[in-house]
Amino acid sequence: MRKIILLLTGLFILSVQGALAQTQVSGTVKDASGAPIAGATISVKGGTAVTSAADGSYSVKLPAAKKILVVSFVGYIPKTLVVNQSTLDVTLETDNKALSEVVVTGTGGAVSKRKLAFAVESISQDKLPAVSTGDVGSALVGKIAGAQISSTSGSPGQPVNILLRGINSIRGGTLPMILVDGLEVKATSLESLDLNSYERIEVVQGPAAASIYGAQGANGVIQLFSKKGKQGKTNISISSSVASNTLLNIGEVNKAKKHAFNVNANGEVISSGGIPLSFDPVTGSYLNNPGTLSGFLINPLSKYSNAYDKNLKWYDHYKMFFKTGLNYNNSINISGAKDKMDYSFILSDNRQNTVFANNGDYDRTNLTANIGVELFKGLKFRTTTQLIQTNSTLLDPSGRNMFYAINNSRPFANFEQKDAAGFYTPYFGDAVGVNHYNFNYVIENSKVKDKTIDIIQGLNLNYKFPKFVEVDAKYGINRTAYNSRYQIAEQSHSEGADYWQYWAEFYAPRNSYGNPSSKEQTGEINNRDFIETFQNFTANTTIKFDFQQDFNLKIPLTSATLVGWDYRKRNQTDYISYGVDAPSFTPYNAFDMATFKIQRDYKEEFVTYGYLVNQRFDYGNYGGISVGFRSDYSSAFGRGSKPFTFPRGDAYINLSSFGFYEKSKIRNVVTGVKFRGAYGEAGIQPNAYDRFPTLVTATIGAQSGFREPTT
Repeated sequence: MRKIILLLTGLFILSVQGALAQTQVSGTVKDASGAPIAGATISVKGGTAVTSAADGSYSVKLPAAKKILVVSFVGYIPKTLVVNQSTLDVTLETDNKALSEVVVTGTGGAVSKRKLAFAVESISQDKLPAVSTGDVGSALVGKIAGAQISSTSGSPGQPVNILLRGINSIRGGTLPMILVDGLEVKATSLESLDLNSYERIEVVQGPAAASIYGAQGANGVIQLFSKKGKQGKTNISISSSVASNTLLNIGEVNKAKKHAFNVNANGEVISSGGIPLSFDPVTGSYLNNPGTLSGFLINPLSKYSNAYDKNLKWYDHYKMFFKTGLNYNNSINISGAKDKMDYSFILSDNRQNTVFANNGDYDRTNLTANIGVELFKGLKFRTTTQLIQTNSTLLDPSGRNMFYAINNSRPFANFEQKDAAGFYTPYFGDAVGVNHYNFNYVIENSKVKDKTIDIIQGLNLNYKFPKFVEVDAKYGINRTAYNSRYQIAEQSHSEGADYWQYWAEFYAPRNSYGNPSSKEQTGEINNRDFIETFQNFTANTTIKFDFQQDFNLKIPLTSATLVGWDYRKRNQTDYISYGVDAPSFTPYNAFDMATFKIQRDYKEEFVTYGYLVNQRFDYGNYGGISVGFRSDYSSAFGRGSKPFTFPRGDAYINLSSFGFYEKSKIRNVVTGVKFRGAYGEAGIQPNAYDRFPTLVTATIGAQSGFREPTT
């Protein structure tokens, strides 16, 4: 009995010593501004690990023999601490270099570039230029290595030309897939998105990364990440700027200031009949053509030695039509975070004048609201809303028609000259050039008003289980409603237009479907209503294991399994109508036109969905491998069709992470060496009805019928 009592006493003492040998250490993890860091890893060196809560708090048991804690989080410099007390607060400093190396697009989750076997460009906001237009598309010009991103014209609101991976489709275009916070934005263009609303942009060019987007990713991927509020006091940021835009004429390119026309004794340009050329005030044009040697200007004997200083003067057409355009950008951002909620509200206003004289103006207003809240431990909800209104009065959005007209005219044309009745004439006669056109006549007789309202709404629900598993669901809806009204005045008063049979022309507005009418004398009103609604739902499950920390194995192996599914639906309606032959009274509307026609009444619905599986293994910082596939179904191929499957795989090895490289002298010269290889397939889905033969209506005798289109 005595032996039993002694044994129990000894066990009790040992258990007390064991309990006393462990110390409970608790505290908070914060950044340099004092904001808590949720999800930071607090690991006992050589032992277990925990993660910090939403408020940055943590609690970990520390054995007496192991008094060293390692605190780390993606984007921050890790800290190793020797623990001598039960309460320990930790402040982590931002690792700017590491932060710029973390990417999401094409990986399915946040991954360091050191562990990537394919190229993903990441551009933080401080690296993006302060473009005068304030839109995302213009900010990307010249910023992505190997990509061709260029502005199409100097006019405001015009799209940029983006070519990330070359031409991959006859009809599919080259525009990459656009994502905002993981959700595809299909209806709204990049030039409508406000640069102030995003903290960074990631660009994927190769198919090895784009293949996780399957039948949408062959042209590459651009993903934008919205600004979020940070812990601390409410922050109010106001920015305002004024910029001027001018078309550069490098080398002062201009038209010849001397000519080779036939002249009389007074030095006046004469016609082939010997009559000096003169401007006819009634038609507002030249009724005779200048005479030349042998009837041709291009002749071995022609000498451009006569100055435009008599009956014909030289005019600077570029100076006439090009001007300095002013851009006004104003933005206010109110953001912050407290406890389990963060918020960011941004209101931006952009107003631009065109660089082409009297061609119209452009303005855009963006309102962005980004709110995140932790509903309970592990479950986070986020809503991101963007409202965009765009107004444009641009007659010639691209400026191509104006360029074409003035570059096909001889330099003695005075486009600012009017006829005797005080009106511009559309055509100065063949003497000025057979393909020229006076754009001032278009400005005088045309009026356009475009209005677009875009909505981008994203909802995100994310739940992190205590260990291993993370579930994420996103739903987004993107809607654009575009209305255009283009009005051409009744022009029977123009003697010059009637004489030459030239009239103000309808320049098709954005997304138009052909020209309802062209060069209409009696007046014309064109109306277009285009609506596109795009919905995107994604659901992903990620399972992660760290064999060293989770299972106490002595191998630095991590595993990440991604299983995802997404659904996309696009609806389009397009309605174009026009009326011609305006009444004699003003003002009038489309109802008052003598002839009215519906040019286009079109509806389209397209659905696609697919699933993806990807498995990734990383062995510390030494190397890793990833394999997976994506399968997509499409309504374009009908019910029961087989899916298109896109495989992918990659592998890398960081030579500079091995001990022999760390100790070698070459490290002083080359700090890092990585070998990588990747393979992937991606596609471009055909449009909704590309596979079906299309018939157009026709009149057969006294009945309606169908026929094949001419194109």
